[in-house]
Amino acid sequence: MRRNPRRVKGYLLLPVAVAIALIGAIAFLISRQSAIEVELAAGELDTARAEYVAQAGLQHALRHHAQQGCGPYTDLVNYPFGADEYDTKLSHDLGATTSYTLAVDQDTWINQLQPDLNHGPDTKLSIDFDGAAEARALLRYDLSPLPAKAGVLSAVAWFHVNGEHPEGPVDVHGVSADWTETDATWNTMNANISAEINASIPPQPVAVVWVAVNLTSQVQAWVNGEPNYGISLRSLAPGIKAKYMSRESSFPSYLEVVIGTPPTSPTKLSSTSKLDGGGAASIGRGDVVLRQ
Repeated sequence: MRRNPRRVKGYLLLPVAVAIALIGAIAFLISRQSAIEVELAAGELDTARAEYVAQAGLQHALRHHAQQGCGPYTDLVNYPFGADEYDTKLSHDLGATTSYTLAVDQDTWINQLQPDLNHGPDTKLSIDFDGAAEARALLRYDLSPLPAKAGVLSAVAWFHVNGEHPEGPVDVHGVSADWTETDATWNTMNANISAEINASIPPQPVAVVWVAVNLTSQVQAWVNGEPNYGISLRSLAPGIKAKYMSRESSFPSYLEVVIGTPPTSPTKLSSTSKLDGGGAASIGRGDVVLRQ
């Protein structure tokens, strides 16, 4: 009995078709598996990237804290890190502050060449030194608005330079006895000025400028109960003839004081990353000790 050639050929093509279909299915599954693996790998990379950016924010905040010292701390918000960003936050009391601008209530200057002469009404305070004789300024600030024993976070005194002094610095000294601007003279006050330098104003090559000096430690001592006899400005730079404006002028010295409470410590610090295109991660530490 003879077989139909066409039917035999059909039987041969069927396994081929099945094989082709199977190969196609296998190829599709391999392609799909590869796509899934790529997606998983991309997701893992995004996760690692988000954690890396968050860690960068945490380290930035820790470094910021280490440099902070006293005073309230400001969190980092939307801080750029390449194409991404991070936020940091302290979960604690960030401290509270009050600012004061305090006026000079007494000032004058005393002159070694005129030891019994009072210069209380003068509009300019002289600080001179010619190698033998000198002139010194005296200033006292009204601290009555400050609460007793308040925490002084900063105290900056501002002075208006009327006569430049490129020859050298003007130094700030403590005063150890009471005085008034209408009675102070060289003979009554010179012996009551401490030799210790508490702060310095650098040489000033030009006049008609404001200069500042940090008096935080001294103001804290006054607030804590040390008698407030003010400060003296003097210089031992040969040839110096500095002039600062007094309270009788239009540019009197003044004191900017910030009091308050510093941040509590230890505290919790957290950092959250925000990836460009989506994605985020958060990490934190609960043992951050802030400098006081």
